[in-house]
Amino acid sequence: MLIDTHCHLNLLEGDTKEIIKQAVAEGVEKIIVPGIDVPSSQNALAMAKEYPEVYAAVGFHPNYLHTADLENIEQINELAVHAEVVAIGEIGLDFYRQKDNTNEQTRVFEHFCSIATQEAKPVIVHSRAADEATLDILRLFKADGIRGVWHCYDGDWALAQKIIDIGFYLGFTGGITFTNDDSRLEVIKKIPADKIIIETDSPYMAPIPHRGKTNQPAYLIEVARKVAELREITIEKVAEMTTANATKLFNL
Repeated sequence: MLIDTHCHLNLLEGDTKEIIKQAVAEGVEKIIVPGIDVPSSQNALAMAKEYPEVYAAVGFHPNYLHTADLENIEQINELAVHAEVVAIGEIGLDFYRQKDNTNEQTRVFEHFCSIATQEAKPVIVHSRAADEATLDILRLFKADGIRGVWHCYDGDWALAQKIIDIGFYLGFTGGITFTNDDSRLEVIKKIPADKIIIETDSPYMAPIPHRGKTNQPAYLIEVARKVAELREITIEKVAEMTTANATKLFNL
């Protein structure tokens, strides 16, 4: 069994039931759908209520904070208490695309980290061009029991060690199937077996051999296959360890 720990099923066009059916046929039996704003978070929760394979996460992606205000941030807070919501996310910092609202990003990220610790749920963290700032915030909440995954990890081993040191998992996408960055691939070889999870980030980041297509959870098998190749283990072992890690982190 495989678990897609980050799939924007709420942003994928097409027949959701059929997309899930295809994923299950490829061994992907559980799918976590994160929100990026209020409507997508509401949609994730609705999907989790409708489909037994789906679990929801709710949050505000830093690139969507232009739609955030006190009212709809409170709406996310209210969604977070539902049993079908297994994480707070996608949240974090993006100083690459959004350079003019770093203070607001920091405030909102800290707020949702606080909600996550109050609800005893993990966080799904987006960090781009903001690694040290992201780490500083996560360290602030370490004593409160913050836990979670650094989504779509594309850093080197030095950064990975810092993330692992605060107890976080690293999530790897189809990007590992087409990168030529040896320092990034080194992380997959070195990371402790109990700190790795896999994800598609559908509809983005389609892996080889599906580059150029709309990504979908059925393609998670390609991420697992690349991890197996790099770690020189069987794909069955990858499925076993990543499923165990996702199950533990998200209390599935």
